[in-house]
Amino acid sequence: MGHSEECTLRREAIRDKNREFRERYPNHCKTCHGWGEVQDTTDPYLDGLEPCPDCVENGICPRCGEHSLDLDGSRNKCISCGWEEYESEGLGFNNFCTCGYLLTEVSEGIVSNIPEPL
Repeated sequence: MGHSEECTLRREAIRDKNREFRERYPNHCKTCHGWGEVQDTTDPYLDGLEPCPDCVENGICPRCGEHSLDLDGSRNKCISCGWEEYESEGLGFNNFCTCGYLLTEVSEGIVSNIPEPL
């Protein structure tokens, strides 16, 4: 038994998209993975986001890594690559199994097929 075809295709599509992103933007921020936001660690409910302290807060584009953010507008926008706060995507995070195959493996003590990290 293996992953469903839908699950496999979805995971492969996310991997391909991530590979393309890394190739196109090799200098993306490794802290926020190109999104420009990180989890607010002071939020007790863990559902808030805050600007990335390693890129956006320093005027650095999370996607291309250039010191080219326009911080004067209502949104941060990169004048080099066009990244725009709240509009542009970074690396895909949802590379986990959705068909239940990994849950079956874990319950049976087989954990070799855990998805690799970003």
